[in-house]
Amino acid sequence: DCFAMILGFSRRIFVAFCRDEKLPTLLHGHVEAFAYHDGFCEKLVYDNQTTVTLGRLHGQPLWNPRFLEFARHYGFEPWACKPADPKRKGKIERPFPWIEDDFLKAREFSSWDDLGAQARVWLDTVANVRLHSTIHRKVDEAYAEEKPLLIRLPAAPFPTGRREVRKVAVDATVAVDGSFYPVPERLIGQYVAVRVYPSRVEIADDD
Repeated sequence: DCFAMILGFSRRIFVAFCRDEKLPTLLHGHVEAFAYHDGFCEKLVYDNQTTVTLGRLHGQPLWNPRFLEFARHYGFEPWACKPADPKRKGKIERPFPWIEDDFLKAREFSSWDDLGAQARVWLDTVANVRLHSTIHRKVDEAYAEEKPLLIRLPAAPFPTGRREVRKVAVDATVAVDGSFYPVPERLIGQYVAVRVYPSRVEIADDD
């Protein structure tokens, strides 16, 4: 799966490749995009994916509570497109065929980390320095004007990891998604808090 976020004025884009489309992965993609753009806009526009909205009531979106908590942490206003309204999503939908043709086709990579590193080089040397056909400007030059107006990042990022509670096995390991992570033997038989990120797993006891 490919996550993308684009700035509406400059058309500066961020992309990341993910194993799934679950909410923790979506939120982690946001955090990476905010860091890449060094800020974010006051309003972010979304399609009606279930990770963001749970449906509509009297025409108004019912936001996923966890996603709304994330939006409030950063201080942006989420805005959901009306169903069957493709014109609202052109800025973000049009780049995907281009990403596939210009970046992904015939590309080789050894791991998810390698693919992510190659994507970052492509963003910095191709995607975000090109002359954009819609705004008729180079993306990086337009971004230089837009950057001072973006909302600054908060002091602490939102904890995007999936949160679970697991019991430590007799061999002092914790099972997470088919892998086993070692912990101190003193925790055998106890329950520990687990937070699962796309690139790491954190395990914490009561201390």
